[in-house]
Formats: sequence, structure tokens, C-alpha cells
Amino acid sequence: MIPLASFFRNNPYFMITILKEINNQIAENKENYFQDSCNLVLETFNPKNFYLAQNGIVIYFQQYDIAPYSSGIPTFLIKF
Repeated sequence: MIPLASFFRNNPYFMITILKEINNQIAENKENYFQDSCNLVLETFNPKNFYLAQNGIVIYFQQYDIAPYSSGIPTFLIKF
């Protein structure tokens, strides 16, 4: 397995960049997430929960971590 940090070698603050992008994407569709989703992102973020996509990395959370079950598995594309 390749650790998430390997994709951000030139950015020692990559976690901040990722978390900001996730929260920006949540802000675009707040109604799909729990009210305190920004705090929940910080609490439940797991750097092992990602996969590669054609144009970036997709970070995913487990059901009920940051959104109701009916929302499915929350995913966030972080573009390269």
C-alpha cells in the first residue's frame, strides 16, 4: 500500500489542504451532511481511506461518520 503522504511529497501540510477541500465540498451541499460535519471530518478522517482516480485521489468516509446512511458513502475528489 502507498501511504497518502507519498502523493504530496512537496507539501508537508497536505492534511490541511485535504481537510479544507473536503469542508469546501461539504459546504456546497450542506443538506446532505450532519450539522457538525466539519468537526466530524476532523474526528473520523482516516488517511488509509482513499483510492486513486483518473484525475486525483478520492477520500471516503464510512456511513454515519459525517452523513446519514441515506447519503451513501461520502466521497471527496482531491484533484492533483
